[in-house]
Amino acid sequence: MTNKIETKILNADFIKNYKQELLKKFEKVNFNYEDKYVYIIYFTTSKNNYFSKNQQRIFHNIKTKNSLINSKLIEINPNIIKVKDFIELISKISNEKDTIGINIELPLPPSYKEYQVEIFLKINRYQDIDCLNPINYYEFLSKDSNNLDEVIIPSVANAVKIMLDYYNIDYIKKDIVILGNSLYTGFSIGAMFLKFGSSIYLFNKYTKDIKNKSQIGDILISSTGVINLVNKDYIKNGAYVIDVGFEVYDNKIYGDVNLNDLINKAQGVSIVPNGIGRICNYAALLNLYKNLLRANVI
Repeated sequence: MTNKIETKILNADFIKNYKQELLKKFEKVNFNYEDKYVYIIYFTTSKNNYFSKNQQRIFHNIKTKNSLINSKLIEINPNIIKVKDFIELISKISNEKDTIGINIELPLPPSYKEYQVEIFLKINRYQDIDCLNPINYYEFLSKDSNNLDEVIIPSVANAVKIMLDYYNIDYIKKDIVILGNSLYTGFSIGAMFLKFGSSIYLFNKYTKDIKNKSQIGDILISSTGVINLVNKDYIKNGAYVIDVGFEVYDNKIYGDVNLNDLINKAQGVSIVPNGIGRICNYAALLNLYKNLLRANVI
């Protein structure tokens, strides 16, 4: 008979204070009275565009010393705009004098996927707000835990770390299970915590006996997009569960984690919405600030 655990619900309410502190730093940025823009690019073929539209809001009307930073949404229909034209569009935006930030919604449409590296290389690395540019991504992979302030970090990887730090959840030299292994979500999260001496177990839909194997995790992080996938059978008693999943069904947002089923077994569970997604937007804003520092604008 195992003792019941009082499960702590992990939310992102704290991030509003982090955001306000960061926005005060932007007030020192000097663009010589020229307004600047962050471009958020999303696709008509996506299941939802909530994330892109929420990200647009966080970059809206940011005050600098003499001007404003605003955001522009660009909607792309990949059935009409071919890869070559899309690559030219990214190149054009990157070379406009008023551009300081670019993000592209992931995953790319299937017709663009083969050209992902070529597309991301067209993003000026000092305008990249989600570590999409391969040079930025390599820098992130190569830096140790003491030098992360120097580089752009994939927003989802940084968001998970920010949440764990806020709630004082120890991730150093732990067993961390990650469900989902895409390059910019599960893989980047794994790369982040390898820097802290943790053992990373990266599972995907082909992993056999996944429920039993997942129970090794002191922390389980799920990024599959499968609604309510993670239940109590995936975790050991006292594990922490971080929900990175995001799916919309009948105009309601869901995550990967069946929260109710984890009560009294997990030590803590993050929620969706008002969880990692909200922190991702802050992490993208932080990347923008880092880029301005690197470009000597501040």
